[in-house]
Order: sequence, then C-alpha cells, then structure tokens
Amino acid sequence: MISSNLSEGQKVIIHGTTYTVQCGISFRSVSDAWLEYELRDDSGNTIWLSLDDGNQEYAIYRMTGAGFDGVDYSNFPCDSGVARVVSSFGSDCDDGETVRFEEYESPEGKIYAIEKWSDETEYSVGVRIDQNDIETMAPPEGARNFSSASSGGVGSKIGTVITVIICIVLGVGAALFDEGSCSCSSSKTFDKCIDEAHGFKLETSLTSASTREKADIYNTAQSVDAATRGILDCMEGNVTDVMQSSIDNNDAVSMIDSKNYVMVYKGTEGNTLVQKSSRKFVYVNDTDLYQADDDTKSWYQMYYHEKAYSDDTQKFTDASDGYRNYHRTHVFFIPTGSGYNNYNTYASGVRSQRAAARRSGSGSHRSGK
Repeated sequence: MISSNLSEGQKVIIHGTTYTVQCGISFRSVSDAWLEYELRDDSGNTIWLSLDDGNQEYAIYRMTGAGFDGVDYSNFPCDSGVARVVSSFGSDCDDGETVRFEEYESPEGKIYAIEKWSDETEYSVGVRIDQNDIETMAPPEGARNFSSASSGGVGSKIGTVITVIICIVLGVGAALFDEGSCSCSSSKTFDKCIDEAHGFKLETSLTSASTREKADIYNTAQSVDAATRGILDCMEGNVTDVMQSSIDNNDAVSMIDSKNYVMVYKGTEGNTLVQKSSRKFVYVNDTDLYQADDDTKSWYQMYYHEKAYSDDTQKFTDASDGYRNYHRTHVFFIPTGSGYNNYNTYASGVRSQRAAARRSGSGSHRSGK
C-alpha cells in the first residue's frame, strides 16, 4: 500500500509517467476530508492526485475549459457543498480558505468538478485510478510533507480520518475532489519572481521592531512599469490585486496576494526600488518605506488600508494594529484615462493566456488569489 503522506520533491509514477510532488493540500467539508497533491512531469504537464487511504479510493484530474468545453454534465449530479483548506505544504494556500463545489459523474465514469472561489470559478475533469497504478519512490531527506507542515499536519491520522467524497452513480463508486484556487509555491511566488535572475538585486532588508517580520528591498535598472509587468508575467498574473498610484506625479505600483505586499516605486535617488514583505509587516506599521518621498509613503499606506487592512485585522489578532488611528492624506480613487496603466486588466490577460496554454498542452494548474 502506498503512503498518502507524500513529500515535496518525491517521485511518483502513474500509468508509466514519472511526476514530482510540488505541494500538498488537505481539505475538509462538513463530513469528509481528503488530501490532494500537485504532480508535474518532466515536460511541465501538471495533474492533481487525490488520495483516500481509509476507503482506498484514488483519482487524478486536470483543469479544462469553462463549462467543460460544451459537455452536458447537468444530468449527473453527485454532490455539492463547501470545503475548507485544513493544512498545506509548499503551497500559498491559507488555512481556512473555503471553496464551494459542485460535482457530477457521467455514466462513462468521468468526474466533472466545479469550484467556486471568491475570485474565480474553475473546472476540472478526473477519473478514478487503482492503487496499483501508483508507485512512489523514496522522498528526499528533510522534504516537507503534512507531518512537517507548520500549520499542523494530518499525516499521522491518514488511514483513519482521510475520506474522499464518494458518490454512487449507476452503481459505480467514484472518488471526488475539490480543486482550489491556490497554487504550489514552487510554481510562482513573489520570492521566485523578485530575484537576481529577473533583474532585481537585493539592496537591504528592514525588520519590524514589534513582530520581527522582514521586508526585503531590491533595486533594478528597469522602469517601474517594466518591473511591474515583469513580476506579473512571472507570477502568471496570479495576484489578488495590483494598482498604480492614484496620487498625481507619483510613480509607484502596489500589489498584494493573500500573504504578501509588494511595492514597486521610484526611490528618492531616482532609481526603481521594489519592497517585498509580508502583509503582517505592513499591518503593524512601525517601519517606514525605504528611500521614498512623502507621496510614495502615503500611497504605500493608503493602498494597504484600502485593499488589505480589513481582512488582516481578522488574521493578525496577536499583533499591534498600526492602522487603528490611521488618517489618509489623499483621496483614494481608481484613476482612468491617458497615462494610467490598468495592471489588473494586464494581470487578467496574463492569467487567461497561461490557462489557455496549459489546456492546449493537456496540463493542469491551480491559479493564485
């Protein structure tokens, strides 16, 4: 019997193809729990593997087009509900993230899953596989898995509590799974996109006095616009929000994902700087933006307060609230017209292009929130 507690970097062979584990995510609904792993082959094609040791049910699946490319699946309802991310490793998922799912199974045994996240709807098609179709190699020494996940793994409970949603259609049992709108950190993260290989050189780091959270500051020869587009390209457009400063004559762009805040701006010495930090670093608000003029500092705070602060008050209850008495010095608005770059539109276009490329290559990938 294979072990369901797979590790990052571990080799898995399915139907003769060798894959490498990229990340793992544990889901739970009201009555069920299951594990999913992103696997990638040497050509870059991605599948997701769903494992249930308790019921010995296994499935693989790939993303497909909206509406399953015209396939009529509506006559084969199986299940629906809300699932929650319990734990993960190697992923940018937040514990507690939720997804609404609908699932269908055709008489031929194909499983159609619709996942409705807060920012998008995703579609995937899967099939059951037999336990004997899966072969695992020894994991790399010290590799991350659910037992080592900082959020608290479930590896020790596998085989007793891990159950995949099962539905019986026309007398055939099938393991179902819920695809989430979060990705493996090995795929695309700010850490991997803001580095020397992409034209960003680390200049210095700042540390919050109250939380010890750190901000890294990079310099680059690129313009603010070119650096922003380069980061979005590398991230495959998967950011929660990105916006050019609405303050007149202020050359700055801010972007966030669920955990990080990145600011691309023109420094006081005329060079382009990029500050990358956790959102918690910004939340405590006890460290100034590095080498920035007053308008840029104002935009840095104003954007965070508008786009992330409300959510972060629920996350960082153990930290000092640096925005409790915050007052804006400028009016926040979304500018339009000549000279304004709508980077959210740009990011959306990048996401669409990457999704189309993955579908044409028969690959699958979870998108960033």
